[in-house]
Amino acid sequence: MPLLKLSLRNAARSPARSLMTVVAVALSLLAFVALRAVSWGWTEQVTQTPEDRVLSRHRMGWGRTLPVNYVQDIAAIPGVDQVIGCSWAALTHPNDPRLRFEALALHARPFLDTHDEVVAPSSEKAAFIADRTGALASRELADELGWKVGDRVRFRTADSPRDLELTLSAIFESKRHGWGRRAIYFHWDYFNERLVGPQRDRVNMIVAVLDNPSDGGRVARAIDARFEASDDPTTSEEDKAVIAQLVARFGAILEALDLLSGLILGVVLLIIGNTIAMGVRERVKEYATLRALGFQPRQILASVLAEAAAFGVVGGLLCLLISYPLVELALARFLQDQASFPPVHVSAEIALSAVALGALLSALATLIPVSRLLRGAVVEGLRRVG
Repeated sequence: MPLLKLSLRNAARSPARSLMTVVAVALSLLAFVALRAVSWGWTEQVTQTPEDRVLSRHRMGWGRTLPVNYVQDIAAIPGVDQVIGCSWAALTHPNDPRLRFEALALHARPFLDTHDEVVAPSSEKAAFIADRTGALASRELADELGWKVGDRVRFRTADSPRDLELTLSAIFESKRHGWGRRAIYFHWDYFNERLVGPQRDRVNMIVAVLDNPSDGGRVARAIDARFEASDDPTTSEEDKAVIAQLVARFGAILEALDLLSGLILGVVLLIIGNTIAMGVRERVKEYATLRALGFQPRQILASVLAEAAAFGVVGGLLCLLISYPLVELALARFLQDQASFPPVHVSAEIALSAVALGALLSALATLIPVSRLLRGAVVEGLRRVG
């Protein structure tokens, strides 16, 4: 009988034990996949952030606003290609005031000219620019609320006594991880007309798009120097640095997730090792008989390794079967709604790592029980009763 066939038969000899082992491995690897997916979601944001943008805000914090005429002043700084003024709008949906999404009023034409991550038909983009009441909504938000291009949508806003009525000119998809997934963008001029008092003619953030990405530091310093003596001084940073700082705030959490991932892999090792050890103890006489018939120790070792790897691979595949709906749908939605986390995906790299680690750790777990088995004398094994 080929040793591979023997390995598979040994793995299925105790169905209940094998099933519990596979489920335990799958659940342990599921925790590993979920933790790695959350950690990957944060770090991937930094990787995909463009390097040709500088963000300017009020020096006193993101909650303070800047005069909108800063947009023209920044545009005159050497090295700046285009400038976009943006204001966060506290919009609420009339049918569901608790619905959370990103709402941003901005200068439409330079925004679309410089943001290649916005993927939508050119006709819809043109319609958005041409219609001052137009809106650009993400595919995720549109699907959730049942919107389609041409719909007229109404929002309440804490910034204005009047409701905001928008025409959905375009629905876009984002090719940048963690950006604009549940967002609606509309014209700043139209939004500004509805503001009253000191809120008018001001923006929360100004985005400067550079001719040369390497000029980010110089342009940021030039912007801050330009408004140093004004009543509203600025703090300017490269967009990628801002995202990196945001991720750094969760640095301790990410490190803890990495540590937990390693501990979970240790649990997998113990689970498989315990199962294989019990199987080896039960089959000492069988292995001794094989050696007496002329099988080499390395062949016996290969048989046990194949059995252990089978547990790991099946457990890893079961983990992936569970992880995609559980992590990408349930966990991802919960984290986005409750903590504004970036999208959580089980990447191909994480999926392959789970299966490979399941097989590798399972094989490693066999080394101690098998090494003891192979060191024993054949005669002692044949004398084993039970």
